[in-house]
Amino acid sequence: MISPVVLSDGVRLVYERNRFSSVISIGFWFLHGSMDENLYEKGCAHFTEHILFKGTEKYSTADIAKAFDKIGGNVNAFTEKETTCFHCTFPSRHFDYAIDILADMLFHPLFDLEEIEKEKSVVINEIREGEDTPEDLSYELYMERMWPDHPLGCKITGTEKEVSDITRDTLLAFYRKRYIAENLLVAVAGNFDPDHLVKKLDQIISLPHGEMASLSRIAPVPHTDISFLNSSSQQIQIYAGTSFPVPKDPHEYYAALVFSTMAGESMSSRLYQKIREEMGLCYGIYSFRSFFPGASMWTVYLSTFPENVLTSLRTISSELSDMKNNSFRQSELSDAITHMEGELTVSCEDTEVRMKRLARQFIFFGYSFSMDDAFGYLEEISMSDIDSFLGNHIRSENFNVMVYGRMKKSLINESGKKPLLDF
Repeated sequence: MISPVVLSDGVRLVYERNRFSSVISIGFWFLHGSMDENLYEKGCAHFTEHILFKGTEKYSTADIAKAFDKIGGNVNAFTEKETTCFHCTFPSRHFDYAIDILADMLFHPLFDLEEIEKEKSVVINEIREGEDTPEDLSYELYMERMWPDHPLGCKITGTEKEVSDITRDTLLAFYRKRYIAENLLVAVAGNFDPDHLVKKLDQIISLPHGEMASLSRIAPVPHTDISFLNSSSQQIQIYAGTSFPVPKDPHEYYAALVFSTMAGESMSSRLYQKIREEMGLCYGIYSFRSFFPGASMWTVYLSTFPENVLTSLRTISSELSDMKNNSFRQSELSDAITHMEGELTVSCEDTEVRMKRLARQFIFFGYSFSMDDAFGYLEEISMSDIDSFLGNHIRSENFNVMVYGRMKKSLINESGKKPLLDF
């Protein structure tokens, strides 16, 4: 197990050292995201992520970009439902240089009014780009219907109007409330001196104290919905999935991952082999799992022709029914476990992946664990764990379905003649 460190101001640090690497990845994870916004802050988490790149007293926007380009590193950020992360990867020898610039961005931003107004256009372009992408837009609609009237179902970016209405005062108030020591986790992977890392972080982190954002989170109430929404998209986008409780420990967590791998996350999975390879109903089909504060989600996605929609959905239903009634073969379980072990081994050659893995484990479980621990958890997964997951969480009466694209009315009428999902 990888032990965390508590810095002098209470900020938590988790790190994994690799003496054989010549690279460092560091992430400043603020434990708030779009789900922590109140009614008057919609879009602020994501917009603040953007605006922290827009200059400090020491560095202009261009200076920040040039500083990381100059050393061959990269700096980026993302906002999720429950976190906002700023991260960079760079050669180890530039540690002090890179971290000083990143810290200045995060802890001494200008919130320049002219930059704020310019960035509104950038974010609105981002929103419209997503709305012009059928896969993205239908996913947002799917989420809205799974958790209506809850922040988990809302757009991370906010709407165009919400972004347009953001003011400098609103952003400053949001920043001062959320960017606090209690909300910060620092994750580091690569080749570095741990003593120097701790000393440097103690020097550069400058945050006030306050109440953790996560203390006010409320778990969503799952909602069941089947929607057919017409659009100009020629391909039909289909999302079908369910909400279930958050895994209480790594064993339950890895059982969900192994199930999803066998069901639809790999080329040899049941759904991929049946729906794409055997029946030729689509180009892409996959399943994925997401874990949020208070709720988890497992979903199947595919894109297909309008005439294939009902056959695709009923084939998904029959395959899930077969998984529940006849389980998987032991060879499928063994192959899924070795597949995941291989993926983990390959991905962890990347320091950024290692850094993100450390942070997500710590946020989810309260601690981070090694690759050997992860292999151990995977090896413990049995067929009874998979059957238990299927029996407890994969139920047609709890599934949400979003069908989005150009459809004839007869398709919608036909869908109501018998259950789309029955397992």
